[in-house]
Amino acid sequence: MERAPCMTPQVFFEALRSSISLARAIAMELAYENTFITVREAASTASPMRRSSSMPVLRGTERTEVHGQEEELQRQVEGLGAQIGLAKNVGSQYHPELCSRPCAFAFGRGCPQGHHCKRCHLGHSPQVKLDKKQRAWLTAMDQAEIFCLLFTQLSARAETARATGLTDLASELVPLLRLMQPLAGSNIQSVPAAAVKNLTKYLGKCACKMMICQAMSYGRVDGQIRDTIRKEFWTLREKSFVSLA
Repeated sequence: MERAPCMTPQVFFEALRSSISLARAIAMELAYENTFITVREAASTASPMRRSSSMPVLRGTERTEVHGQEEELQRQVEGLGAQIGLAKNVGSQYHPELCSRPCAFAFGRGCPQGHHCKRCHLGHSPQVKLDKKQRAWLTAMDQAEIFCLLFTQLSARAETARATGLTDLASELVPLLRLMQPLAGSNIQSVPAAAVKNLTKYLGKCACKMMICQAMSYGRVDGQIRDTIRKEFWTLREKSFVSLA
């Protein structure tokens, strides 16, 4: 039996080139390197793909801090209408701003108390937590500065709710604002302006009830005043329970 003749690299190149279509052969170049056959593709001379005209326009970085806060509040409140409309029990009233804590049974086998349950039956996003610096800033602020921060945030939240048609939610915040207004200072000087902006951005992501609890827990707020604010908050919650019962 005769052995097949040994094919040299040159012969192999010719055979391989002849089996490749002309269009493909033009676009590539074969080379023999370190006992391996490599393909070197010609660099593409085509122009890059054009940007689609339907792609959204990118935002610039010139947006002011105040405008950014207003947009955050607007996005948060705009989503409340549908969620409030889905409230099927008293504990879900004014979700997520002033609702109760989540019900442990609502997403399992179902809550046995149904409409009369005083826990929230709607979904809650993960709680935003204060970091170490933010806790230190709140601790350094006195009572007047804490309520200055809270009053500014809650007033903006109530105004946005009123502008988007959520008048009931805005009305619920009025008694709290009346309590805080005489306690609020005119400005904040205990922490840098950058810290105030950071805290304002953080509080803008919190629901109203969480905003109040977080600020008063770490700030130097008189115990009696803290109890009065919390009592007023729960009085509002009980009124909403009765109105929906």
